[in-house]
Amino acid sequence: MSFKVIDGGGPDKEERDRERERDWAKHELSGALREVAANMVRIVRGAGKPHELLIQMKAVIDSAIKFRDLHGYWPNDVIANALQLTDEMQDCLDRGRAGTLDQAHIDRWWKDGTFDKMMAEHTMYKGVLQIVASGLIGQNTQQRAGESEFHDGLRRFERIREEQLRRFTENRSTSRPTPKRRKLRPRKPPEDVVL
Repeated sequence: MSFKVIDGGGPDKEERDRERERDWAKHELSGALREVAANMVRIVRGAGKPHELLIQMKAVIDSAIKFRDLHGYWPNDVIANALQLTDEMQDCLDRGRAGTLDQAHIDRWWKDGTFDKMMAEHTMYKGVLQIVASGLIGQNTQQRAGESEFHDGLRRFERIREEQLRRFTENRSTSRPTPKRRKLRPRKPPEDVVL
């Protein structure tokens, strides 16, 4: 028995190999970008590996050139997506739309303030990044804007936490049964005791 190969109109082997190379170049560039960015942030905060920074930068440039050669354009969108701060709440909502997170969880998190807390945290993170970036290049006005954003997020976070604590204590006091009152009876003195 022999089989006949039928061309289904899909990409041929060469095109599949090129597409695989393009995907690999994109992932290589994203990884190199995140690695150099993370090291820079750590160096700014007093840690990190300054001796590896130039090597990491060269790897990013080499990856970007390889990307351009394979795709025919510079990877501006890849750079933006690789370095963008992840929004945890948006990620949860996306997972809900994709069906990988139950809608009941999402509804509960809206109701109990979890999403509000995530938004406040995200605001604080963005504010801190603005403070650091502006401080590095002496942009005092932008640094103050970052401080304002951070403090706005912090105030929201504290208000949400206080509200959650208030709801928790209310629920705890209403859900706990009240203890039964014991009737106090006068105790009889032992018979051998004379009063």
